[in-house]
Amino acid sequence: MPDKTLADRYELLDRVGSGGMGTVWRAHDRVLGRDVAVKLLHEGLAADATFAERFRHEALAAAKLTHPHIVAVFDTGEQDGVPFIVMELVSGPSLHSVLTDHGALPVAEVARIGLAVSGALAHAHGRGLIHRDMKPANVLLDEETNEPKVADFGIAKGLEDSGGLTRTGGLIGTAAYLSPEQVSGKPATPASDVYAVGCLLYACLTGEAPFGGETPVAIAMQHINEPVVPIQSRRPDVPDALAKVVHRALEKEPGRRYAGAGDMQRALARTGLGAGPPTDLSAAPTVQVVGTAAVPARTHTQRIDRPRRARPKPPPSTAGRILAVLSAVLIVTAAAWLTAMYLQGRSPQVQGPLPTFAPSLEPSTPEPSPSPSPSPPPTESPSNDFPLDLPGFGNN
Repeated sequence: MPDKTLADRYELLDRVGSGGMGTVWRAHDRVLGRDVAVKLLHEGLAADATFAERFRHEALAAAKLTHPHIVAVFDTGEQDGVPFIVMELVSGPSLHSVLTDHGALPVAEVARIGLAVSGALAHAHGRGLIHRDMKPANVLLDEETNEPKVADFGIAKGLEDSGGLTRTGGLIGTAAYLSPEQVSGKPATPASDVYAVGCLLYACLTGEAPFGGETPVAIAMQHINEPVVPIQSRRPDVPDALAKVVHRALEKEPGRRYAGAGDMQRALARTGLGAGPPTDLSAAPTVQVVGTAAVPARTHTQRIDRPRRARPKPPPSTAGRILAVLSAVLIVTAAAWLTAMYLQGRSPQVQGPLPTFAPSLEPSTPEPSPSPSPSPPPTESPSNDFPLDLPGFGNN
């Protein structure tokens, strides 16, 4: 824990959150007698003198922003070489926490949040300040009024200009809410904040950011290469007017989006949504969402199932032909042997060796013609069953 008192004025009470750039503490301002929020930058970032200077400059610029939906910046300083920024203390959860606990939000509440956030960004853009890191974690909801307030103006700008993250190959901003041009290394513009708000509203309507993945780089590249799953295919109750506003904000090309947050705010106002009082999310029913924000199939490709061609059978090899001939010979020999055994079993009087299938080499002698003399009565012969002079059989 750092020293309990910063600049002999801000007494640190308890830690309320931390992130990639620093830690936020609830503190008491002894001079004005009020509680404030103090963000202490990580020592690794504070060690960069260029970043520290840029951070102080942008913090002063953010302090000039006065808007009901922007967290006010009161002061900035340095303690033991670590820069800090003193801000308005917003007692309430972040939008990120609400989405984690509740999931998708009611349509009217999403439109109300969109109106407030885009209005805050329009105020900043009019004074030359781009947020560069819009995401649900940087939108705080006041626990008394439930009004959204945008936080962390100026910090991402200081990081980008100093190279504090880009030198190590990182990306400025959270990958799930980063515009395609920022992923490509191009300068951020007001249209980049518009894209981030589109991602934020998409998450509020579906419970998930437009793209997801296993690594920040994989998610970031989808902003460049992959189309967004249509909101109404996941949540059919979203009105057409609101869906069109969000999808226009999510255009890949900055020129196809709203020129600035003010234009987006006016488009949201024309939908007629979000003009009512805040919704009590604790009593709001759970919103049903279809599917997930998985990487969609590319729309410019289509799979066509073609009939498969029959593959010609390969010709048998020499060894296969030899095996086939031997198998046939064995089958024929076995059948002949079984036939002979069967016939022998039917003619028990037949004496001598079994007939063979080999053809006889001796010429067969024709039987003599019967003589007129009386002959003995004929005895029973195997010829009653089959002739012994069948081709291929020899005489006994």
